[in-house]
Amino acid sequence: IDPTYPKIAGQHADYMFVALKAYKVENNQAVGRSNGVMGAIAKQYSNAELKALSGYIGSLEGELKIVPERKFR
Repeated sequence: IDPTYPKIAGQHADYMFVALKAYKVENNQAVGRSNGVMGAIAKQYSNAELKALSGYIGSLEGELKIVPERKFR
């Protein structure tokens, strides 16, 4: 796999769902994402399917790490 591809395994399901839905939006840069490849892929799926896909991606073991922010400096 090309190392420039994003690593999405373990990404938060809610974030993935919103991002994938945004690729389906056309002509509204305020809420959409403009990527021809991802747009063509995302438009093939219903929102329910994107939600299920996002849940699956979120359940995978990934490299995403959450680093708590210090409350006091």
